[in-house]
Amino acid sequence: MPYDTSPSSFFGTGYSYSSANKIITFSTASSNHSIKLGELTNSEANQTTGDARKLAYAIMVFIEQRIAQLGASKPTKMTLATGIKNGSTQASLGGLLKTYVITFYRSNASHYDVTPE
Repeated sequence: MPYDTSPSSFFGTGYSYSSANKIITFSTASSNHSIKLGELTNSEANQTTGDARKLAYAIMVFIEQRIAQLGASKPTKMTLATGIKNGSTQASLGGLLKTYVITFYRSNASHYDVTPE
């Protein structure tokens, strides 16, 4: 089955867009996907007191899990590679290092243009 490129198909019913303000909203409470924004708490996602790194990480985990969930019908012109390695050799970092690389195929040099599926 070909990949449905619509944002609501990928992000679920919790996705919305306001054309008046160009604001994208994710509401995990109303998402029709079983994937949520991980362990992200309300205080961590708060726009003034939260942690932008935790929010970015939660979004990456969501994308990783959603692509895996799509199986054979996942996008082919947007790919995701992940890696984990022990960061204990770098004492200042500690723990595990998780990397994400998202590759987008572009049909030309246009700013937001991507190759059709």
